[in-house]
Amino acid sequence: MKVFNNTAYGLAIGVVRALEAKLIKDDDFSRLRACRSVEEFGSELKNLNYFIDQFSNSIDFNFKLNSYFNKVVFELKENCPPFAPFNLIFFENDCFNLKTIIFLKRKNANVDDFALKPGLLSKASIESYCSGCCVLPSPFFELAIELDRLLDLNCSNFEILNQFNKKQFELKLGLSKTDEFLFKRAKLEVDLHNCRLVLRALKLNLNDDNLNEVLVPGGEVDLNLILEAFSKGVDHLTKLFKLAWAFNLENMLSNFDVAEEMFFKKISDFDFKTSCLPFSFSAVLAYLNKLQWEHRNLKHILTKLIFLGG
Repeated sequence: MKVFNNTAYGLAIGVVRALEAKLIKDDDFSRLRACRSVEEFGSELKNLNYFIDQFSNSIDFNFKLNSYFNKVVFELKENCPPFAPFNLIFFENDCFNLKTIIFLKRKNANVDDFALKPGLLSKASIESYCSGCCVLPSPFFELAIELDRLLDLNCSNFEILNQFNKKQFELKLGLSKTDEFLFKRAKLEVDLHNCRLVLRALKLNLNDDNLNEVLVPGGEVDLNLILEAFSKGVDHLTKLFKLAWAFNLENMLSNFDVAEEMFFKKISDFDFKTSCLPFSFSAVLAYLNKLQWEHRNLKHILTKLIFLGG
């Protein structure tokens, strides 16, 4: 954590606290969720003086949210001391974009028809890689090579995603090892990823072998413990969720959105509690985590309204 002992960091925290005041409050979100049409949703955003109040469709809305998020990130990055965590914040998003663009290019589909996630790896650089015109920065080049290899072998989508997820977490854990806070956070992210996989396995009635194929090593919770609890049934899984992850399995199974909120809270709490420094990088992570969650909820509300024909 000594790397954060930099006077410029106080300015970064000031920026975070100023920006955080702009987050949508719970009562305002309740009104947004109660909207019955896309037009009403846009009107409510305008009443909140939100930076988006006009959009042509969901892709346009997603693009504007992502652009704003990237703008905030680069503003914060300019005020923070030089350090790799910003690359790690968006590592999974960059991996998602890499995977999505390579898949789409292989199918000759239009990338612009799909909403990518905010990241530091540019869309243009990934497309140039697909055209054989550039080499991606490490470690994304390694991931891209592995993905191309799997696609050339005509593996199933299930196997490709499984191997890709394992590879990206392996790389993230390796990149995080130089900093205690980031390494612990990466291990927590592996645990939450495995927790999601167990929930999906329950909902899809998958067997032990299916779950064993997709679980990612490297988290705090031992994979053998997860598999043993899964094989013994819901009662044992309930105990595992309570003891290992401090989660209520019944609440999570009733609604996957509830589960995602619990995952978000777990990460957010960790960001605030892990560091003993009065001004730490965890505050930046916590703010960006909240902002991503805000944008996720807004996208979810709009998608629901469009689906319902509102």
